[in-house]
Amino acid sequence: MALLRRLAGLRLSGWAQQQSASPLVQKLAFSSAQPAAADNPFYAVPEGHQQSDLSSEACHIGLSRRKDLTLREDVRLTVKGEKKTLAELLKGEKAVVFGVPDCGKVCSEQHVPSFLQRGDELRRLGISKILCVAVGDPAAADSWAQKLSLSDGSKIQVVADTNGAFTRFLGVELAAPDAPGARSQRYAAVVDDGVLLKVRVDKSPAEAKASSAGSIVEVIKAMH
Repeated sequence: MALLRRLAGLRLSGWAQQQSASPLVQKLAFSSAQPAAADNPFYAVPEGHQQSDLSSEACHIGLSRRKDLTLREDVRLTVKGEKKTLAELLKGEKAVVFGVPDCGKVCSEQHVPSFLQRGDELRRLGISKILCVAVGDPAAADSWAQKLSLSDGSKIQVVADTNGAFTRFLGVELAAPDAPGARSQRYAAVVDDGVLLKVRVDKSPAEAKASSAGSIVEVIKAMH
């Protein structure tokens, strides 16, 4: 009997040791089964595209990673009173899309004229469409286009971002503290078949430098 009790005690002691050690054993087994960092999808952070633009003016726009703008079917731009999807405007086109904060002097005398002057050069570089996006009332945008002799849209197509959805989508909304509503920063983008490739944003809406046609010409040349 004494021998049986001793054997039973040893058996219980061994079971207790096994139970107390099992969490550590399980932990070690789990650790050894983990994939290396390079093999773990958690570490597979995209490095971005070779032509991604990481300039300080553009970093706030999703690091300018390429994205297909046409996937946002809810975002519409108004052309001569008709709302159009981004796919309708940009699919199958290599386009330059530039945005203006208003229809003021800098826009009318510097920004838009730069694209009129360099339009032929842009087309030789493969650009098939130039869009000018103005946030606000479509009637005001149409009136401004008529004033600049752009009503037919053959050289520059003026479109209205009525509720600012497109501007917010690009991340170039400018909300001035004393302004009655949100406006757009002054920017220009290169879009190929609906895919955003490059964006240039001016540091101040009062200047048209980084987003000028000359700047975009150099951007496109550098991409070739």
